[in-house]
Amino acid sequence: MGALEFKGLLSILERTCNLYEMVLETAVRKTEAVKKGDIRALDQLLAEEQKLVGSIQLVEVERQRELHRLFPGKDQLPTLSECIALASGDEKILLEKWHGRLAKVLKEMKERNDLNQQLINQSLQFIHFSLNLLQLNPEQMNYGPAPSNTGGVPSTSVFDSKV
Repeated sequence: MGALEFKGLLSILERTCNLYEMVLETAVRKTEAVKKGDIRALDQLLAEEQKLVGSIQLVEVERQRELHRLFPGKDQLPTLSECIALASGDEKILLEKWHGRLAKVLKEMKERNDLNQQLINQSLQFIHFSLNLLQLNPEQMNYGPAPSNTGGVPSTSVFDSKV
């Protein structure tokens, strides 16, 4: 393969990686918004994230087109690892760099999204707990004397004393 055959793919990988890093940055800001309970900020961050995901999808289409151009007639497009194996020289080094950087950012994104999911679940549990407290019937609370449901029947206590 020629020295510059993967130049287009390298450019696409760089843009893809940059977009994923922006999504990761948004996920970090979402963590802070969830911790603070700032719903407006969370809504804005979700809208920002959706735009970034749309951009990632467009770049993915570009990547597929570039791979079809590089490997015409192939039914299954090669993976990035397969492209690295076929590359040589500086292109191989750059493909390995972007592969490593992309793998790292995707791992960090997964960890951050897992954390955000846990925080949201804890918030929901707290909301459900609070709602249950608000919906308690005052008669269900255990403060004060026990309700008398004997209907005038004398108590059958173990102790037979009057206070």
